[in-house]
Amino acid sequence: MGYRLMTKEGKLITRVLSHPATDEQVFSQLKKVINDGELDTSQILESSKEFADIKSHVYGDEEIGPVSISWSIGVVDNNTGNPTGDSQSMRLVSNKIYAEQDIKITFLNTAKYKYARYNYDKDGNYIGCDSEWKSVSTISIQRGTYMILKVRENNYAKWTQELINAFNETVKAEYVPLVSLEKRQTQMEEELSQINSKTSQIERNSIRIDAIESAVDELSQAKANIIVNYNTDFFGDLEYGEISYETGFDTSLSTSSYGRSVGYRYISGTDNYFAVSTASGVLVDFFHYTKDGDSYRFVGKSGWVRDGDVVKAKQGYYYRISVYKEGGVTLSDTTITLTADIVSQIITSVIETSGSGNKLNDDLSNADIYEYNTTAATINDIKKKYPNSAVICFPTDLHLGLGNTPDAAYKSNTYLRTMLTRYNKICELCDIDLTVFGGDYLCNSAQTVKTVAINTLCGLKMMIEQLERNVPIAIVQGNHDDNSMHTDYVNGYVNDIERWNSLLSERYNDIERNVDYLEKGYGYFDIKNRKIRVFILNSCDVPTTLDEENNTLQYPAIQISGFRNEQLNFVADHLYFNESGWQVLFISHHNPSRFMKSTYGGKMMMDIIEAYASNNSGTITNTTKDFESSVTFDYSGNKSNKVIAYISGHTHYDTRNVVNGIQYISLVATSGGLGNYYYSSSKPGRFVNYIVINRTTSEITFIKDGTDEESEYDHDTTIDFVGDWKVSY
Repeated sequence: MGYRLMTKEGKLITRVLSHPATDEQVFSQLKKVINDGELDTSQILESSKEFADIKSHVYGDEEIGPVSISWSIGVVDNNTGNPTGDSQSMRLVSNKIYAEQDIKITFLNTAKYKYARYNYDKDGNYIGCDSEWKSVSTISIQRGTYMILKVRENNYAKWTQELINAFNETVKAEYVPLVSLEKRQTQMEEELSQINSKTSQIERNSIRIDAIESAVDELSQAKANIIVNYNTDFFGDLEYGEISYETGFDTSLSTSSYGRSVGYRYISGTDNYFAVSTASGVLVDFFHYTKDGDSYRFVGKSGWVRDGDVVKAKQGYYYRISVYKEGGVTLSDTTITLTADIVSQIITSVIETSGSGNKLNDDLSNADIYEYNTTAATINDIKKKYPNSAVICFPTDLHLGLGNTPDAAYKSNTYLRTMLTRYNKICELCDIDLTVFGGDYLCNSAQTVKTVAINTLCGLKMMIEQLERNVPIAIVQGNHDDNSMHTDYVNGYVNDIERWNSLLSERYNDIERNVDYLEKGYGYFDIKNRKIRVFILNSCDVPTTLDEENNTLQYPAIQISGFRNEQLNFVADHLYFNESGWQVLFISHHNPSRFMKSTYGGKMMMDIIEAYASNNSGTITNTTKDFESSVTFDYSGNKSNKVIAYISGHTHYDTRNVVNGIQYISLVATSGGLGNYYYSSSKPGRFVNYIVINRTTSEITFIKDGTDEESEYDHDTTIDFVGDWKVSY
């Protein structure tokens, strides 16, 4: 989705006001904007005193005391919001914090603690718990509302007064400047009206122009900052050179195909976007970092984006950009506009209301149209009869044809673009709650070099970026996706960071992931209105140990699957529920009951799931070299313990087995041919799986949106059919 942010005369607005600032600083900046002809407010703001008066409405003019937070051992009732005692002394609760002004709370030791947040309205009435055991560095509470925080240590250690005092030193709470026009709003209406009439029109070269113009006309309703902020020179001059995918820092390679920004640029505000404007064929990547003293720590990157894309800028991070064009890039061909305040609100509003950007929309045959309409009708029939049903889309085992460039991979895989165009059509006809791509994105071999593997993953990302934006998207790793079939590991192996940075983008922000191991990709997503927690797991979580002398990998993911200690503990930590009615679903590439060695963590994952389902407590360990693990859990007090199923791909066909009451189900491939194990077929698979979870009847219906050849497959009678089928759980 693209935007061009400029005046109606075609001039890009470049001035940005820093916040907070003194009256004189802000007025001086405003005068520059006025003098440059970008905003005519001369009839309103004739003196610095008048501007200072307006500024007082923006930032507030009252002295407010420090934020007061106290901690005591206890928990919070999820239904009533009332604090109660904790007989196990494993959790802390704060006092009910009231925000006289916007508050930012920072946890300085994020690796050790997790929190849950309970919200209350301006009258102190309980609204609900909007998070459970998150690991983040900052929490915001809006002016005029209340909040209670619940905190625990990662290992559920018992609290003592000494530990409470130590924890209190790691929590910083402070007020932030007001940026709304809540105060004396009625006195501002005339000024706002005049500003509306004089503010230049915002235009963009994409969809919904009328929606943006309407939003600009309603600045007074938005109650955002008075001044509309843009910055088309946020990153400054670029230089030739590459930024390493793995480290986030400059490489020694000098090439005319890559350019990069010089230095780091800090994002101080919330709700900022980078709007990308490039010449044809130029790709842009956004790298973000944290800072410790004078040192920068690489956190992650957006993955390649194209002209017209919009990328959300994360508050509190430092950014750099890398640009690329095959055959050579001209550094002046790229403009990155940083938007803030009302412009960002408009972009957010347009994205939310349109539910789409530049959606994938290839031409479809009559057979394709018939198929997707049939699929949508089947889903809607179930949801009409049983409204309390959730729908998850699961395309898996794509096995893309390789491309030497991202564009080549994108253009050559026409079958997948057709399947995903049908997916977009189904999303228009049905409510889809979550889409999970199940791994094996590459159809690689020993000849698959690193650049081709990465370019093919980037080509898939281009397709994913054009999918329905109202549906959250997650991805899991398959055994083909790190090109570990390749023979030259020293020079050509795609490591974890490079692989995930090629695929991941801002589309995955809804997935709660382990912030210390983002490159592993695992996490969970809550379908809150159905009380379903979906775990997205990485069953290729193996060490990438390289024997440089022999140029071999000790654990090539093409052959070895597993779960390591951090992921096992992440799952165990997020299976605690203080509220009844929740159910859990697990998704990974491999079926742990059939394809994962117990010594590599597969059995431990199954034991954790079974302990949750049985409300058991205990400790399980693994002593296998490089897979040493220890997980302690106590689910005896859980109010929810229902497991829906464990869903996987990998086999290329449908099958189901039950182990200790847990269903392990493998689903058919989107491409790559049917059956490597029980039967074979010369016909390729062309199926996207839709999983309908009926909370009323405890049934799962598996619907295949695919070719009209399902009846032609010869299936073993001991396994389920490729056609639509259902099981109870």
